[in-house]
Amino acid sequence: MVRIRVFDPISSQAVEDFRKIADVIDDGWDFDIAIVRSRTKVTKEFIDKASSLKLVVRAGVGLDNVDQEYCGSKRIEVRNTAEASTVSVAELVFALLLGIARRIVQRTEEVKKGTWRREGGFELSGKTLGIIGYGRIGREVAKRAKSFGMVVVAYDPYLTKMDVPMLSLNELFHVSDVITFHIPLTDETSDLVNAKTIREMKDGVILINTSRGGIIDENDLYDALVNGKVSFAGLDVFQIEPPNSKLLELDNVVLTPHIGGSTVDASDRVGAAVVEQVRDFIKKRAEVADTSQSKDNFYLVTISSGDRPGITAAITEVLSKHNIAVLDAEQATIQGVLALSFLVEVGEAVKDRIAGELQKKAEELGLNLKVTPFGELKPRKKKLYELTCLTPVPRGEILAQVSRVLYNNKANIETIRQLTGEDLVALELSVDVSGSPNIEKLKQEIMSAGKELGFDVALQKESVFRKSKRLIVFNMDNVLVDIDVIDEIAKVAGVREALSKLTENAAEKGLNSEQKLVQRFKALSGVSSNALEYVASKLSLTKGAKELVKQLKNMGYCTAMVSSNLTFFTERLKNELGLDCAYGNKPVIVEDKLTGELEKPIINGAEKARIMLGIADKEKIHLDQVVAVGNGVDDIEMLGKAGLGIVFQTKGEYKSYIGGSIVQTNLKSILYMLGLSE
Repeated sequence: MVRIRVFDPISSQAVEDFRKIADVIDDGWDFDIAIVRSRTKVTKEFIDKASSLKLVVRAGVGLDNVDQEYCGSKRIEVRNTAEASTVSVAELVFALLLGIARRIVQRTEEVKKGTWRREGGFELSGKTLGIIGYGRIGREVAKRAKSFGMVVVAYDPYLTKMDVPMLSLNELFHVSDVITFHIPLTDETSDLVNAKTIREMKDGVILINTSRGGIIDENDLYDALVNGKVSFAGLDVFQIEPPNSKLLELDNVVLTPHIGGSTVDASDRVGAAVVEQVRDFIKKRAEVADTSQSKDNFYLVTISSGDRPGITAAITEVLSKHNIAVLDAEQATIQGVLALSFLVEVGEAVKDRIAGELQKKAEELGLNLKVTPFGELKPRKKKLYELTCLTPVPRGEILAQVSRVLYNNKANIETIRQLTGEDLVALELSVDVSGSPNIEKLKQEIMSAGKELGFDVALQKESVFRKSKRLIVFNMDNVLVDIDVIDEIAKVAGVREALSKLTENAAEKGLNSEQKLVQRFKALSGVSSNALEYVASKLSLTKGAKELVKQLKNMGYCTAMVSSNLTFFTERLKNELGLDCAYGNKPVIVEDKLTGELEKPIINGAEKARIMLGIADKEKIHLDQVVAVGNGVDDIEMLGKAGLGIVFQTKGEYKSYIGGSIVQTNLKSILYMLGLSE
């Protein structure tokens, strides 16, 4: 029977329910399941002592007291009860805040001492509450704040939509009268509140923390409470618990002993949720494979479980021992849940024995395993393309729209894989287009869907070259930097109107791209090198540019920039980003001023493509291994000749040879389009 040890207090009903399904032990380290709250630290030493441990259930929200990485290496499952204490924590926020607003603690002590002081205090109505972390608890806090008439704003880097105004962290600091924290303790959030960030806050701000103590530097908070920058603080959590802090000396703090989730109601809900987690775990371990008695030789072996190392090796070792032919295999993991399938050919005489051994192995590993007859094999020739969709947060509408476009074009989804990075989520779909009558039409519709819904997308033929690109060529304006540099020079020099007129005249006369470019530079005649220096100092890299180039360089890519802009800027940007080479137009300068003329050859659209081909030839790189990233009309020829042409935030229509489109502002999307992740 499964053995459970409860390390931290939990409801008596939960313990009683445990006894109905398992042995509950009071001490010792011979147990299968550990039940903990925040007090007990499940460290490497803890795990090594509990040699039979298979499941850790954290009764509550956070998991920062559990060494999840080491648990994973030991094939120990970790679960929590994230929702059970939501309401209790949200209500404590207002218990602390109301205690501060009406000076409840101070007035209680005064009344007991015979002092009858009625002045002071303030209303919550009309005050601005800033919520950092807009998950379950943050949303519950917002509901209650609105009922008090508070103005609610929030910051959460993992969300793109909220039912309250979304602000940056600094913006929230600047406008909030009260700030409450509902975030986990991570490397990014550790000491989030420190002397520097406190200086960004409003004078007299009130801080409420019911999440994790480590997000506030208590020494810096103490100084701010003493000098009045922070008027009050309400704290339920501390860097060290119980606290031994200078904060205990102050009158303008309200302190509670980490009781956020410690209500009778929350305790009952947490207990019930923990019992349910344990029941589910025991049930899954007890399930055995349903072995078919069919006489067919082909069988589908399907396995599902929490993902951990060694599952595939264990199952394939059983198959290999009996020389079982594996005809096809597929493996996928979603949110830590493994789905693994093998199509095998098994002789009639040994199929029962093989199924029995697989079942035994599944029981040993706690897997859900099924063996079902497959019937007749029907081989089909496939024509595979890889479709990549990128967005800052998962959005169901994207997959729905993409799936509809594929269906309308008779394309079939073979697999879907999600890659999650620091600030992007990528869906990678393997698509069979063998039934699609018009690939270019399919590509156009996919690109249009990306533009309409605001997600980045790439559709590429699956080949040996897709993940073996070796050269990437960027345009500069509106790609590596987020402005049109010529426009910026004209603005600084006060000739923007003249530039606009010349550009309009060039368009009306039907001039070609080189002639238009020459006309634009004529408007800059007389501009001093000081103006160029000033514009250069103001150049801002597009989000993700530096990280993208660094990653590509680490992977051995040749990185280049080909621009119709001035070498004055391309050379500086080349040095800043560490590009291998950069090409731009060289201006004619007389007496430290632009003449409006360019030295030949002039780099226009055709010349950009020629330079890219020359780099590839010099580096002996196949064109299918070349990526080009552009934005305007002058980039079309270059994009068309590259193995993968990517348009970045274009306002125009997509050409059929464009393989990728980025509509967001993050160049790191390109990594995913190359079949890579961070």
